[in-house]
Amino acid sequence: MKKSMLAILLCSSSVAASEIEVDLNNLSNISKAGTENLSIISEFNGYELSGAGHRKDIQLAGLDWQFFYGVDTFVEKPNSDKIGALTDIGSIKHMPGDEPVHANRYSWDGGSYADYADQFNHAMVLNDGGFSFDVKAEGIGRYKLDLYTHNWLSSADVTACIKQQCVTIKNDITTHMTGVQNSIVFNTTSIDDQLTVTYKRVARQWDYSQSEGYHSLEAINLSEVK
Repeated sequence: MKKSMLAILLCSSSVAASEIEVDLNNLSNISKAGTENLSIISEFNGYELSGAGHRKDIQLAGLDWQFFYGVDTFVEKPNSDKIGALTDIGSIKHMPGDEPVHANRYSWDGGSYADYADQFNHAMVLNDGGFSFDVKAEGIGRYKLDLYTHNWLSSADVTACIKQQCVTIKNDITTHMTGVQNSIVFNTTSIDDQLTVTYKRVARQWDYSQSEGYHSLEAINLSEVK
């Protein structure tokens, strides 16, 4: 299904705007930042609340995982605590509602997002705030941390740090409801190595509002890179 959107064309001396046609069923964008030891790959997909657009089927089956709904509520992998608790950063208002609007269809052993169809997603209104959490893989090797979020016309920065090395990627927004998957790939050389992930709204000039923006945390999945 095609929607008309306003494309912002940034030039060295001026800003111009024009209309283009975007196919929400095929809208996709991938960007990457970092090094071999620590990198972030970011992919966004446009979708609509009606179900149209590019929703993906996501299997949560890693070393540890969490699926979020409601206000600070989540389902997690039993008997695993490699993903730490969320810490609020800056100005953040939780916004409960009456229906889920997840960008993806999540499933795990013994359940799925459909079991929480009567619950709202983990929604937040952010000014200059966001959240952070720590991850301890408790092993030596190469790992991937997938962070699934969505937003409505509001940008953010995602930062990953391990052993005094940090990488930041910009989640710049393109159109309407946007699902974002940030995949953080990192190496550990000690069982005590800890990854810290920070998600923070950073307003861009093309955001719907400069003062605040709607964001939602959907799921986190930690897996080992074979």
